[in-house]
Amino acid sequence: MKAKSSYSLDLLKDTKQELDRLQAQANMMKNLEMKLLKQAGLKPNHTVLEFGCGPGFVTPILCELANLGRVISVDNDEKLLKICSEKITHPPAQGFLTLNNSNHDSLDSLNSEIDFSYMRFVLQHIQKKQEALTQIFQSLKKNGTVCVVDSDDGLVLQFPQDNFIHLLLSEAQGLQKTRGGDRLVGRKIPSMLADLGFSKIKSQVIMFTSDDIPFEALAKLLFGFKADLVGKTNELNEWINQKLALANSTKYFLSGGIVLVTAEK
Repeated sequence: MKAKSSYSLDLLKDTKQELDRLQAQANMMKNLEMKLLKQAGLKPNHTVLEFGCGPGFVTPILCELANLGRVISVDNDEKLLKICSEKITHPPAQGFLTLNNSNHDSLDSLNSEIDFSYMRFVLQHIQKKQEALTQIFQSLKKNGTVCVVDSDDGLVLQFPQDNFIHLLLSEAQGLQKTRGGDRLVGRKIPSMLADLGFSKIKSQVIMFTSDDIPFEALAKLLFGFKADLVGKTNELNEWINQKLALANSTKYFLSGGIVLVTAEK
């Protein structure tokens, strides 16, 4: 990723816990994510750009779906790129490549080469969001597709309202903002893409409740990163234990969601 990011494993208190959270997130969403990527227009023969691949939790899915094409995974952390590369045991027919974008020009060689670009839970962390989206725009072929998936804390719903979660969200939003991030970015994606000249912009919101994902897992997915960010992981675990019985008896409601936006160049 080109640009300063509010997300770094080195800044978190428990790196293993965060990697486990991300892996659990990817595992739970795999079938849905494959369906959504196909609906977004990803084809077996496509050249795919994965912008902000991290340690490659979704990269194998992209390689599977574009098995006759090529996948190029980009990040600005060499350690994560190495982990990502090691996950690919069955690369697409036209190859798999990782690129380090920390030098600001690694995507220049991809000018108008990409059929499909995927940016997943990345935009919320990038300070210079339009700059990153411009890189994607320039890399796409004419009529190429971008698919952006991100969260929006406005989609977190709970009843009865719990003060601990309210304060946790507020504190995490404030801290991430100081690092260039935006916990409310989901709602802003269509406008960002329109400003860059993308067309055929379509958006959808996908919600999850504890009926879809077990309460403990859902709570950790929604709040685990935020709690680690502000140093309240232990407090979150205690809160989950306290709420578990209420959630299981439908006396506490919790939901979260993602925003998915597709557009064409």
